[in-house]
Amino acid sequence: MAERGDIPEPAVPGAGQKVRPVDSREHRYVEQVRARAAATGPHGKDFPEFEADGRAWHWECQVLMIEHDARVMDAVWIENLVGARFALIGGCTGRPDVLIPALTGWRQLFGRPTESWRTRRESGYLISEVGGEQRDALLGLGFREITRVSRFRWTPEGVVIASRPVRRLSNDLDYDAVSDLFESVFEFTPSMKMFPGIAEPVGSVTWDLAAVDEDGGEGVSARLEAIVERGLRTCARRDESLYWLNRYHPGYRFDPQRVGGPGQPRWPGMAYPDADYYIHTTGDVRLGTFGHPWEHSLCVFGAELLAQVEAELTALLGRVLRRDGRNQGNTWTFGSVG
Repeated sequence: MAERGDIPEPAVPGAGQKVRPVDSREHRYVEQVRARAAATGPHGKDFPEFEADGRAWHWECQVLMIEHDARVMDAVWIENLVGARFALIGGCTGRPDVLIPALTGWRQLFGRPTESWRTRRESGYLISEVGGEQRDALLGLGFREITRVSRFRWTPEGVVIASRPVRRLSNDLDYDAVSDLFESVFEFTPSMKMFPGIAEPVGSVTWDLAAVDEDGGEGVSARLEAIVERGLRTCARRDESLYWLNRYHPGYRFDPQRVGGPGQPRWPGMAYPDADYYIHTTGDVRLGTFGHPWEHSLCVFGAELLAQVEAELTALLGRVLRRDGRNQGNTWTFGSVG
């Protein structure tokens, strides 16, 4: 473990080389990082596992590389630990004297997944679980040993589930198919001024999210996410995957029964539309949620899901904008709003 202030300035990379983040959409570079990671190690967390965990690059994890002539020379990958002010180094393929200190310049804001970017706290510590030469290299960079870890492999009786509980999807045929189906069925029309963004079906309710926006703390946001997660988990059929769609960005496919609990990966994505359209849905889009960032609204669709969450969400959020796609009370939605 090391505090940011204990780590020295990065060493100078080789001539013509530079250190920069890798964007998840830079597929050529991501492939090179995979190859470089597979040829080195052992790592605290193998790069394929790091990718498959489903964390959002830049917001919840980061990959830095040393680049030279459009080639990845070495790379390091890092992720936050939800609920703690720590960042975990998953692995470093080489040049730790350059890459590890460079992480201290990554001003990532950490916090619980239900928090918005405005309320996340900055991590003050870097930790790593490595041994041998990698351990010695980190000790030379200001890290100190705080404990020793022994790993054991547990082989349970019965059927072992081979699939991961959550997988990050980008340029994936399955993800594209669900996205296209949602856009077709709901006539999704993104706009900053024309609301609603979808053709809200019978069996839907749309709430104003002003109660979340006006909440100075984290209580309303956390309760909103908990209600939605509980409802989706209850309504998912046996062995059914759920999807979290984020237009123009990677999303997730996940098993709702194997995420969000003690010792499980976090629940992927958010219901609250934090500056983007966020969608939770089933593969057949029969139920789910649609968060509109510009209207600041949340639509829950599917009678089965509504039966689970409507009363709680109304008590929490208050103002209902539309029911079955029709305006409620003194609220009117048509055409441009400004």
